[in-house]
Amino acid sequence: MKRQTIEQFAEDLNQIPSRIRDVIPQALEKCKPIVDRGIFENFVLQSNPDGVAWPTRKIEGDGHPLLVETNTEGSGSLMAAASGMGGGHVSRVEGNALLTGVDKDGGIGGIPGAGVHNYGFQDRNIPQREFLGLGEVDLVQCGEVILDALLEAF
Repeated sequence: MKRQTIEQFAEDLNQIPSRIRDVIPQALEKCKPIVDRGIFENFVLQSNPDGVAWPTRKIEGDGHPLLVETNTEGSGSLMAAASGMGGGHVSRVEGNALLTGVDKDGGIGGIPGAGVHNYGFQDRNIPQREFLGLGEVDLVQCGEVILDALLEAF
């Protein structure tokens, strides 16, 4: 353990907020693959981040899983955009927040109806099939990444 005067200790304490400001965005960048994988799993499991199954179709038999219409590359455009594997994916760190989702501008590869599927649309009788968000396991993994970064900084 390092010996220091009370003044040196006070100076170290005063540096904590700036260290946190520097470390958190870097840690959130490391969380992006965890977030993308979690969103992909929501599509595969056809459930929301808490593991609750999406509402089924009114009419079965159109040949593809829910929210996974295949595109020319053979994967679902919405799934690819939401999970970081296709056009329209949005993922950025702003301050102490990781923002991820699907751009709604179809002209730049986004998926205009993504929000309707994620949140539902009562007026049109479209059920919510939430795919954005993380389950408990993914949240714990991101928390561990952030904690490790903080411990390393101190």
